[in-house]
Amino acid sequence: MPALREQVAKALATRGAALDALNRPKEALATYDDAVRRFGEHESPALRKPVEAAFLGKADLELRRGRYDAAIEMASRMLDRDPTELPVRAWGHLIRAKAGLAGGDLATCERDVEALLAILPELDSLPSDVPDALAEFVVGIGAARVRGLIQESPSADILLPLTTALERELGMEPRVAQEVGEVAEDIRRDLAKLREGRVGV
Repeated sequence: MPALREQVAKALATRGAALDALNRPKEALATYDDAVRRFGEHESPALRKPVEAAFLGKADLELRRGRYDAAIEMASRMLDRDPTELPVRAWGHLIRAKAGLAGGDLATCERDVEALLAILPELDSLPSDVPDALAEFVVGIGAARVRGLIQESPSADILLPLTTALERELGMEPRVAQEVGEVAEDIRRDLAKLREGRVGV
């Protein structure tokens, strides 16, 4: 019966997403709940994806409905399953960070922003909703704190445009400007040496 369980789990996760897209949140939540209740404790690899999709679908829907504690709980339950797929983990941390921020739990928000920033360099591409979310976190926990979290993370290079904007907002000389200035100074020294060499010829 494992194949049948997998088909049912996939169908429930897909139905929940479809109901959510049709703006039928109560039915979507009930469908996600059914998937989690029936298959949430199964460890079968075949059930992993649809069950994680149900957890995250419900967490995202709870977040959008303003039920931040419920969103954090569902995202936490999914993350406790230790998902192997990096985009799934990133989405879980992003939902939990947004819910923490919206619900006033800044410690949860910061922890999950850190976890998200640790994952980003391992993804094939930067998820499109991450820059917007990071902008929300700047407003919620402050430009200096978000800049610090980014600079302490492995995502510092891929988020350089954002940190540059934050540094300008904070009245600092952006790292890019510093590095460009250093390179420009090296080039000027090299040019001076070349000129000296030509004059001596």
